[in-house]
Amino acid sequence: MRYKIYPDRIKLIDSHLVCKRKMGRELTSIRNLHPSCGLWQRSDASIKSEWRSHNLAYDLGIARERTKDADLNFALPWYAKAFYWFAGAVAWVFIK
Repeated sequence: MRYKIYPDRIKLIDSHLVCKRKMGRELTSIRNLHPSCGLWQRSDASIKSEWRSHNLAYDLGIARERTKDADLNFALPWYAKAFYWFAGAVAWVFIK
């Protein structure tokens, strides 16, 4: 998987191509290469929920140019955490 690390986030390029069952494996690969990255302060469940939400939006045709890649932010405000928790749970049912 291709990705780019920014000061406040990791951009997963073409993340919509990765199925939900392989997300953990991809994140582990990135973590092994960049263990000091700020993203790892978040839980795996939180990170995967954000990623699944992007994939669901892409599958639904919502802003496809923006949702084909997932920008995983190192820190999230409480309302984004709540949104991704809910949307990620819904996405689990519907995405590949």
